[in-house]
Order: sequence, then structure tokens, then C-alpha cells
Amino acid sequence: MDIHFAGQYATVSVNLCLLYAGIKQGLILLLPEAASLDEIKTNLTQIKGHAAEDFTFVSTGAQWIGSQVKK
Repeated sequence: MDIHFAGQYATVSVNLCLLYAGIKQGLILLLPEAASLDEIKTNLTQIKGHAAEDFTFVSTGAQWIGSQVKK
């Protein structure tokens, strides 16, 4: 599964830190609609100290837009 943000593509399973850095910086994350939300959340739980519940995702029909939940 690939993610797209800040003009770059990265594989979630390989670049979880890159994904996390994008969320922490408040960038919009665009994830392909083909990726299941469960798959996305499973990958996010691999980021140390964070759970899938720390993030929210909205589908636009063509992609997922993800952001970190404010606490």
C-alpha cells in the first residue's frame, strides 16, 4: 500500500516514521481508497506509542484523508 503526502509516495509498512512525521506536521495524508481502513489502522498501530484511535480518516471516494486526533 502506498501513501501520498507532501508530493511524495511511500510504502506504509516501510515508512511508518515518514507517515507519522507527516501527521505530526499537520500535513494532509492522502491514502488510496483501495487500501482498507483496517489495513491503514493496523499499520498505524506499529508506530511506537500510538494507537489507531489516535487518528481519524475520512473518505472522499477516491482517497482517505487522515489526521491526528487532538487530545
